[in-house]
Amino acid sequence: MDQQLVGVLGRLKPGCCQPGYVEMMKLMPALLASNSPLGWLRTLRWLSQWAALDPKVPHWHLGPLAIAPNFQRQCIGRTLMEYAVKEANGISLYLETDKLSNVQFYQSLGFQITATPILLDTQTWLMLKKHLSVVSYRRTGNHFLQPMRNNA
Repeated sequence: MDQQLVGVLGRLKPGCCQPGYVEMMKLMPALLASNSPLGWLRTLRWLSQWAALDPKVPHWHLGPLAIAPNFQRQCIGRTLMEYAVKEANGISLYLETDKLSNVQFYQSLGFQITATPILLDTQTWLMLKKHLSVVSYRRTGNHFLQPMRNNA
C-alpha cells in the first residue's frame, strides 16, 4: 500500500512562536542573501507587526494547516485541529489566516477573531481560542456532581 502525506498542521509550543535575538541572528544571512534591501526591510516590518499582534497570554501557535487538494472536505483538517485542541491541555491556541473562507471553519472550532490587520498588503484574520477554566467536581450522592468551591 502506498503511503501519502495528505495533511499537515504546524504547532509551536507556548513561548516559542516569536524568534528571539539568537534566532534572528541566525535568520539574517538567509534574509540578506535571498532578498533585495527592500524585501529585507519588508520582511523585518512584517515580523515586527506580527510580534506586536501576538497574544500576551501563553498559547500554542498553530499553522500552517494544509490538506492536499484531492483530500480536502473529508474532515482531515478538522481532525488535525481537534487533535491540537485536545493536546493543548487547556492552554490557549492562536492562529492567523488570510482566507475568509477559513474563518468560519476556525470559528466552528471555538476560535474568535481578535484582529483583522493588513499584513504584507493582505487582509489577515488573527484568531484565538481561549483556554477553558478547569472546574473540579465532587460527587454529591449517587449520581449528581457539583462544582467544588475554593473552600470545599
